Amino acid sequence: MWFENLMDDFKSSLQSAFDNQGIFIPIFLKLGVGILMAAYFVYFLIKWIVGSSYFLSAPYRLFPELIWRTFKGAAVPIIVAYILFGLLYAVIEVGQINLLSALMRGQKPTMQVFKEGIGHYFGKVFGGRLFIHLLALILSPILLILGVIYALTVGILSGGWAIVLLTVTIQALFASWTIALVHHDLGFFEALGMSFKLARYQYKTVALIVWSSAVLQAYAIGIFGPVGIFFAGWFIGGVISIYMKLVLYKAYVRLTEVDTYSDVEASLMSPVEDETPLT
Repeated sequence: MWFENLMDDFKSSLQSAFDNQGIFIPIFLKLGVGILMAAYFVYFLIKWIVGSSYFLSAPYRLFPELIWRTFKGAAVPIIVAYILFGLLYAVIEVGQINLLSALMRGQKPTMQVFKEGIGHYFGKVFGGRLFIHLLALILSPILLILGVIYALTVGILSGGWAIVLLTVTIQALFASWTIALVHHDLGFFEALGMSFKLARYQYKTVALIVWSSAVLQAYAIGIFGPVGIFFAGWFIGGVISIYMKLVLYKAYVRLTEVDTYSDVEASLMSPVEDETPLT
């Protein structure tokens, strides 16, 4: 039953995407940000090469100084790039989710709707992304050790499938927090909790959407080849990403179809039969 319901979400999302091309506005905005990011790092690379030309031809004893200067010189541009492009991508993500939210409410996804989403939810989404990234950075030594142990034990014994399963599970846990934040107008931690609970109690649905998105984008690379994906990958990947986000949004609404957030949370707090509406 859960699979049939999910297939209905895929079909209705496809029709909605055809009828409302406005939801694909973020693709071209992400292209612009990507070009800016590439130009930024090319400029930084050229500047580093020019500034390090003396040390590259210097005696071997100066190499440690070259390494230290490289580290110092790279730290500030990387931090600036993270903040700047993190802000830009958060702006696009917020607008994109609000476009999908408008579509789910029966409204026309327009640039005005995109801008309204930025005004309402930007702070929450950027703050949430920043918190997740900082937490991952702080825990990275522990996560790295656990990841290596997992890969060398369970990963090898399963022929690599356990690594795929773990990756999909982690992505499923975080997949719907921006949707919950916009759809129910929640704070970051409430939305993240909703995303975790949805992945826990409706794992097959969320995991299959996440896995399908990754497979479709990889399949596109296989069809068009490296040259085609270089020129059209930003568009193909963008279309697939937004379409799968719409599928996830429809599934989220279907599985949490209640009147208030408190009712949604209450229904998710209690284990239910997998893939049944959380009412």
